[in-house]
Amino acid sequence: MRTKSIEGNWNGACAVLPALAHQRIERAWCGLEATSIDELPLIGAVSHLKALFLALGFSGHGFAIAPAVGRAVADLITGKSVAELEGLRPDRFPLPLRSPT
Repeated sequence: MRTKSIEGNWNGACAVLPALAHQRIERAWCGLEATSIDELPLIGAVSHLKALFLALGFSGHGFAIAPAVGRAVADLITGKSVAELEGLRPDRFPLPLRSPT
């Protein structure tokens, strides 16, 4: 656990909402930040795997844009074109056809 990060986040939260200063952190959790090699999310169909759609790699921004991404991915799944997502297609990176041995 990164104590300095937790303290920094707590101090920031208390600055925005001073009533928090009277509370305490009971437990903390951390997870991995997922990013792609160009630090943009992967959103769209996986061309070589039928019916697999990805929406990942948001690097912590997923909660803020989840409703818009969910709607756009639903449109993709139902066959509608979503021009705004073209630059985020998973096939913008070459993928190996099989796992290395």
